[in-house]
Amino acid sequence: MKRKILAISVIAAMFSAMVFTGCGSSNTVKDAATEPKMDNVVKVTKATDKSKAPDSSSKKDTLIIGTGVPGGNFISFYAQTLTDAYISDAITDGLVDWDDSGSPIPGIAKKWDISKDGLTYTFHLRDDVKFSDGKPLTADDVKFSLELVFDPSFSGAVDHSAIPIKGGEAFNKGTAKDIEGISVKDPHTIAVTLDKPNSSILYLIGTTIISKDYFGKDYTPGNTKGVEAKLQTPVGCGQYQVTKYIPGQEVDLKANEYYWKGKPKIKNVIFKATTEENKMQNLTSGETDIDTFDGTPENIDQLKSMGFLDLTSFPSSSIFYIGLNCKDPKFSDKNVRQALEYGLNREEMAKTVFKGNAYIINEPQSKAHPTYTKEVNEYKYNLNKANKMLDAAGWKKGSDGIRQKDGNKFVIHLMSSSTNAAHKLEIPIIKENYKKLGIDVEPELMDLNTLLSKSDKKDFEAYLMGTSLGADALSSNLAANFKTGAPSNNMSYSNAKVDDLIDQAYKEADEAKRTGIEQKIYKDINEDLPFIFTYQPETIWASNSRVTGVKFMPYNSFCHNIYKIQIK
Repeated sequence: MKRKILAISVIAAMFSAMVFTGCGSSNTVKDAATEPKMDNVVKVTKATDKSKAPDSSSKKDTLIIGTGVPGGNFISFYAQTLTDAYISDAITDGLVDWDDSGSPIPGIAKKWDISKDGLTYTFHLRDDVKFSDGKPLTADDVKFSLELVFDPSFSGAVDHSAIPIKGGEAFNKGTAKDIEGISVKDPHTIAVTLDKPNSSILYLIGTTIISKDYFGKDYTPGNTKGVEAKLQTPVGCGQYQVTKYIPGQEVDLKANEYYWKGKPKIKNVIFKATTEENKMQNLTSGETDIDTFDGTPENIDQLKSMGFLDLTSFPSSSIFYIGLNCKDPKFSDKNVRQALEYGLNREEMAKTVFKGNAYIINEPQSKAHPTYTKEVNEYKYNLNKANKMLDAAGWKKGSDGIRQKDGNKFVIHLMSSSTNAAHKLEIPIIKENYKKLGIDVEPELMDLNTLLSKSDKKDFEAYLMGTSLGADALSSNLAANFKTGAPSNNMSYSNAKVDDLIDQAYKEADEAKRTGIEQKIYKDINEDLPFIFTYQPETIWASNSRVTGVKFMPYNSFCHNIYKIQIK
């Protein structure tokens, strides 16, 4: 299922300088000649001297992962931060699992059958799965998990309207006691019938199963508060279970002895909040075993000089942008939005923030994804063209050099996270670039929760953000962020052609044909520019070489397979 806020708000606001980082040492922005391919996107650099590992590092029974501040919502349906999503990956499993490319493979559902009309999916569950409290998982737990997000009082981060289960809307509106399209056949068989074909359905419903016995005790239809009260102490069917949560600091997990894939090899896992100021020292001293860094040449050189770290790099599964409120009169004209793209020196931004270790992007897709296409407008920095477009749009420079139209000055109030290191570097560039266009930029710095709340309520003019891109481009990005009225469509963007193409793509089972439709959507978004594209950095993960069995991939969270990790 899709996390509404995670896709559009949290990644850049909280982690652009922390999680989605770069690698390499070139100070030249990466170009088409260096664009990654799916068969070679992941690069691993092994430790050169494991003996340099600190004595205090890597206790064999405890793995410490440096990450962002946890939000306290440890079930994916409610997760609004990347750390919470990681924890959910560690403590819950779903109907399907994921291969290295992020494609669905059998999970708790050992197999599934699809009816000839493509509308009914019958899942055959394993009979050896238990929750962390020792109670068996059955089809009733799956039914409960699916119905929860359709509850009218559900306040989590899943857009139920994107999940076309027959009878789901009736249940949401309270006109039905059950969802017609969810049918428990026996304790280990459940069928899900759709209103219409949906080629992304496994991504939409396959991710998380929670315990009906535990979460359902204090739940009644129309009131999910009892469920939400347990999000910090969840019972899951995954590799670990939460034992302690210190807000703003860490989340402690212990191995689930009942885990169906086998008891995890490490007894304890700690997700520890780190910052740009302390994460390098934490790795050096052994206070953490895994963390991520900005991919500046200085950081890369320092990480390599430690000798005992394994480094993994690949193009980030996220892109960054300036979000615009398309209903604001300043931004309602796409020609103005295009002028803002032409007038932004994105290469300067990439060089300043990531020392060139980033790709300039012009479409809502990762350069590492098989559906990515270069056949779009590249919006090369062109100050002269941008100024002419603004003139033509009726925005004329006044005596003070600031553009005006209908008596209103062109002033952009730009929201950003007050703790985001990347934003602090980007804002001066944006201000300087747009000043040359006759546009005044007034930064509005705020804490993350305020930023999320205002963007979610569409109470903004513009904001600095990023969006995470899942393996399934349609459900994880296009439908969630750009379809008219979608909860994650904070830009209030609406394009009937895009809406129609999204519907067509969902109905298309042929992979090649669906890719073609998705690429048409990329081109439309590239032309309309509901947000101003900036760049896509590379990601680098650093892990103590004593940690083995960990694998970092663009479209499969390493937290899905923590149970395989060992500490030598």
